[in-house]
Amino acid sequence: MTEAFRLAQLRVWRTIAAPEDDADLADLKAAAANAGRRLVELRGTGPVNLALGWLEEGPLTPDDVGGPGGAGEATVVVLAACLTCCWPDPDAPIFPGVPTTFEELRRILAPLGIQNVTQAVNRLCRWGYLAPDLFDGAIRLGPVVATWPEADVDRLRRRYSQLPAVEGRTGD
Repeated sequence: MTEAFRLAQLRVWRTIAAPEDDADLADLKAAAANAGRRLVELRGTGPVNLALGWLEEGPLTPDDVGGPGGAGEATVVVLAACLTCCWPDPDAPIFPGVPTTFEELRRILAPLGIQNVTQAVNRLCRWGYLAPDLFDGAIRLGPVVATWPEADVDRLRRRYSQLPAVEGRTGD
């Protein structure tokens, strides 16, 4: 399989298993770099997977609303609620985080007037920000979150207490 095909596969699937052969991994990294991208290793509970990040990323600016491009305000708020549910300790790495449920999200979002939680979660899953578990119904952070620049994750850490909070827990 050519590196171009594997990069295309990675763009469609969001993640692929990391090649076991170091030479294959080096070739894939070089192909990604030639395309202006970088490979991000996703380490969680299973084997190492790879996701594509941008080679050169600018951090969010203070005027940037954040969230996925094209997302409405409600979808961005749902992503923020998912972050606090799936990333309960802002001092820990953001990815892979812990699973949450639709019920927990609805409890957090109801006081904010967010109604279409399922629609927003489905959209965020399609974009790679979230990853549903089809076996247990849990919602997890997706591979796109693992590609966020550390400067942006640090900014989220500093503003964690401003995210929609799980009842009985604060970011302090």
